[in-house]
Amino acid sequence: MRFHGLQVRSRWRYVATTDSDNNNPISPNLAKDIAPNGPDQLWVADTTFTYIAISTGYVYLAVIVDAWSRRVVGYALGRAIEAQLTVAALEVARSRGS
Repeated sequence: MRFHGLQVRSRWRYVATTDSDNNNPISPNLAKDIAPNGPDQLWVADTTFTYIAISTGYVYLAVIVDAWSRRVVGYALGRAIEAQLTVAALEVARSRGS
């Protein structure tokens, strides 16, 4: 292929999902001194969202994880990266009675 000047077409284009060049304050890690010794003592949410490509664009995934068991206790999908998406994932976790 190189000899004939042929190149493989890339299936996915790079999509920037993080904008670190901003003046927003950095939130403190309020759980840094907590060491859970059983389930449901500390739930954590990553501040970065996972984006999933679908045929019409992207959806974003927010996940709440039990810090001790590493079990997913709640999640939510949405079309926009908003705080409400994480709140929805937290509400799912709370409604499951974990």
